Amino acid sequence: IGREGTLHLNLPGGGAAPIVTNAAFVQVGFEAREFDSLNNLANNTGTLEIQSQTIRAPGNMHNSGSLRMFGDSSFVIGGAYTQTAGSTEANGNAFTPDAIIVNGGTFTAFGDIFADSININAGTFTAHEVSGSVFNNATVDLAGEMFIDGSYTQADTGLLILALGATEQVHIGGLASLSGRLNLLRPHPEIPLGHGQ
Repeated sequence: IGREGTLHLNLPGGGAAPIVTNAAFVQVGFEAREFDSLNNLANNTGTLEIQSQTIRAPGNMHNSGSLRMFGDSSFVIGGAYTQTAGSTEANGNAFTPDAIIVNGGTFTAFGDIFADSININAGTFTAHEVSGSVFNNATVDLAGEMFIDGSYTQADTGLLILALGATEQVHIGGLASLSGRLNLLRPHPEIPLGHGQ
């Protein structure tokens, strides 16, 4: 445990006992190898940071804290990943659950997401590369281009946010079913829109 009270787990081969629930601040990694002490992780209410590691959770995973992935890290989940509050920043190599369910908080991914389905029921979802289908019942906020291999369905309660004049685009490989709202933001509100825009 460091001076700031942070436990750094850098154990080769995962020599520590398995962690099922994390309610602390845990940093894993900074050397590229698999770390199996988190292979039974099912619940995160604290802060979990993964740097250049592969974590494999066998079943469903619940997050109401903070999950952050960096570098060449991968998180392979054998069931659904459900977020009820807090935040997920999947900026590593791959985030791979069977399904993602966002029921609150913010989910941001600039690494690859491999999930059969992503359901945004509450909160905000931002991603770059999605292998699967997206069901938006809340908010999808673009930050650049979003590539969806499957379908995109936006319900009456859904909101899609993108900025005009930016490189924000949605590329959908499957079917698109749109309802709800579209919020177009002007990156420079002091510049008036031209006639008919």
